[in-house]
Amino acid sequence: MPRSHGRGLDVTGPYLFLFRHVPGFDGLRVPARLAMLVCFGLAVLAGYGLAALDRTRKTTLWAGAIGLAILAETAVAPLPLDGLWSDPGILAPPMRVLDETHAPEVYHYLGGLPPGTVVAEFPFGYPAWELRYVFYASVHQQRLLNGYSGGFPPRYVQTANLLQRPLTRPDQAWRCLVDNGVTTVVVHRSAYPNPVEADAVTGWLRAHGATWVTTAREAEVLQIPAVSVSGVK
Repeated sequence: MPRSHGRGLDVTGPYLFLFRHVPGFDGLRVPARLAMLVCFGLAVLAGYGLAALDRTRKTTLWAGAIGLAILAETAVAPLPLDGLWSDPGILAPPMRVLDETHAPEVYHYLGGLPPGTVVAEFPFGYPAWELRYVFYASVHQQRLLNGYSGGFPPRYVQTANLLQRPLTRPDQAWRCLVDNGVTTVVVHRSAYPNPVEADAVTGWLRAHGATWVTTAREAEVLQIPAVSVSGVK
């Protein structure tokens, strides 16, 4: 049975039969992508139909005209690549993500931390930055509190509501980090329009007991005391 957020979906019709009995259907995260298979089948059928037509000059002209019309209708120009957006109060991240060798220095530092490390990156909860954090998690291979997907579990939504603007509820935001077992916090200073805003975030962390560890280019790394994390119930 297809599930979402841990609950079974009330699926009726032929899709449920295909999901249960046809190999591959249970591996498609988004059922709408089955449209690709439909289009493939339609292309094959169109080819048979064209082959069945009388190969006269008039038929060839009509087939060519229809093909050009289809191409014109589906054309997208210009097609932007590597597009980014920024959220209010936060600058957009760098346009390109880099391979492991050239990844930002901070992620190589995180990769050298011991097993059991749990990372939280700030700014928290802004999609453009969350996507970047998830991508670079493949470099450091540590557990990450941040995340991004097509659907968000309630716990992430609650966490993002607290940590997106941690200074509005500083004690609750700190408690959220500790309750989630976070051991290491990364503050991307380049994400904040004003250095004072980045200082306010690091100041909030230090006021609650976090200690500065290192600065890797534009990112500042702080450690949450082990006593705070071990005290989580």
